[in-house]
Amino acid sequence: MKILVAIANHGTKNTEYARRLIREYQNMTYDCDVVILSNIPKDYGESVETVVGMPSKNPWSLPFLYKKLFFDRKEDYDLYIYSEDDTLITEDNIRAFMKMCKLLDEDEIPGFMRYEVTPDKEKYIGTVHTCFHWLPETLKKKGEHVFARYTNDHSACFVLTKNHLQAAIRSGGFMVEPHEGPYDMLCSAATDPYTRCGLKKYICLSDIDNFLLPHMPNNYFWNLGIPYGKFIAQVNWMISISEDDCRFEKLYAREPSLPTFRLNKNYYGELVDIKEFIPRSSKRVLSVGCGSGDTERKLVETGMEVTAIPVDHVMAALAKEKGIRVLTPTIEGAVKELGGSRFDCILFGDILQHLENPGEVIDSFLDFLLPGGSLLIVNQNCGIANSLKYFIKKEIPGIFNIHYDKHGIHLVNRRVLRKWLKSSRLKNKEITLLGDGKKPKGSMFNYFVIPYVIAKCRK
Repeated sequence: MKILVAIANHGTKNTEYARRLIREYQNMTYDCDVVILSNIPKDYGESVETVVGMPSKNPWSLPFLYKKLFFDRKEDYDLYIYSEDDTLITEDNIRAFMKMCKLLDEDEIPGFMRYEVTPDKEKYIGTVHTCFHWLPETLKKKGEHVFARYTNDHSACFVLTKNHLQAAIRSGGFMVEPHEGPYDMLCSAATDPYTRCGLKKYICLSDIDNFLLPHMPNNYFWNLGIPYGKFIAQVNWMISISEDDCRFEKLYAREPSLPTFRLNKNYYGELVDIKEFIPRSSKRVLSVGCGSGDTERKLVETGMEVTAIPVDHVMAALAKEKGIRVLTPTIEGAVKELGGSRFDCILFGDILQHLENPGEVIDSFLDFLLPGGSLLIVNQNCGIANSLKYFIKKEIPGIFNIHYDKHGIHLVNRRVLRKWLKSSRLKNKEITLLGDGKKPKGSMFNYFVIPYVIAKCRK
């Protein structure tokens, strides 16, 4: 089998990692031609070709050099591999890829995820973070193997068969200029086959270890990713529902169709320090829109009894481990399960913008709030300063024309919250803006960009 490998290697910082990748490919039993994509001339040996140049003035555009390389040699190889210079693919990974290609449809590609190793030798899956999550509705069984899609298509690499590459080229989305989209320019280069060429990336859950690749610098685990054990718990749960043919439920039906992930629901980590907004006298809290349970865990640690309506079944499994009572991840199902339950506080955390009728949902939960109880809404703030920032930076060029019917998301600010709360039975509708505690970077304009809008009301 003949393989063409393109490795993006900017500058000299990752020279040793690049050499490790080159050795790996040269020692394979396959016939591998390795091409280094660089901004400066380099010598990695006679057998390694170097392509020097920059597709644009942006240094992050370097990876886009692989497009012309692959296009020009689209008939010459069986496999085409692109990777950044610090992401290692082994022969075992390639064998697993080829095996799964035989099971998937022509427009489906076995994909990879990345991990890092901490100084204590603990493995963290870096692909899993912030707004990214499994799509259990995409689960499929092929023979003895189970596959599903994950919303983060970036793994700093991809592998394409000749047929995949030619289909990508025919789509019209392959030979394009360097660009940004939901991902930055560097990541866009590595995700274009999935985001612009009509191909779908599927992760093989039943052979997951052969589709996990090391990110050799190990420099992101401290703020990105989840421990391997918690990741495998997600994978095993996905496999179990594929075997049981369970009906999968989600709290909201649509993923936002925006040119950025910035406003998506945050599944991991704390949005804000919720404890300072919940009255200390609160004993029982209902959280609507629970992700992995990191925010709710803080409340459990203070002695509060927390019940949660999770965003989906995968997040429910993580929340249960943190001592949180978990309900069905649908509004209708959870309301039935709550029965006559009453709470001192109801929290809507970064979720109302994803629901079709937020005002109606708020009203439907007021019967579960004790007299004098608190309702707390926390959302990312899309006030005028933030909206202008997204517009000026071209992250969301059409931000002033965003509508739920078209884009699957409401843009939330103080005015929107007042509208949702206007006809409710709540009193003392206090709506405030909250910073994230970080020192603003860049221009003075950033001092006016406040990340969160919070509504605190009493019944």
